[in-house]
Amino acid sequence: MTRDEFRHDFFECTLRHLPVADCDFEPWVHRLDLSFEIDQVATSLAVDNIIKTAANTCANLTSAALLNDRFSTWLEVFLHSHADEAHKLNLEIGEAAAFAQPENFKLLVKV
Repeated sequence: MTRDEFRHDFFECTLRHLPVADCDFEPWVHRLDLSFEIDQVATSLAVDNIIKTAANTCANLTSAALLNDRFSTWLEVFLHSHADEAHKLNLEIGEAAAFAQPENFKLLVKV
C-alpha cells in the first residue's frame, strides 16, 4: 500500500465530526467530568465508521483515558465485542499525556 492509498483509506474520528455548535466545549468536558463518556463516544464512532467503510480509523482520546481505569476496562470489553473491527482501529493520545503517564500509557497499549 502506498502512502497516498493509506491516507485515502484512513479516516480520523474526532469530536469535531459531531453535530455541535461552533464553540470550544472541551473545557466543559473536563469541568463536568465527561472525559470518560467522550472517549467512549469517539471510540464507538470510529468503530461505526470501520463497520460502514472498512477503512482504518483513528479516534483521538482525551488525556483522561490514561488516568481512568474505567476507560481501560470498558475498552477491553468493547474491543472484544468488536474483534473484527479492532485491527483497523487506531487510538491517539497526546504525546505530552503519554510521557506524563508512561505506566498508564503502557497499560492502555496492552489492551
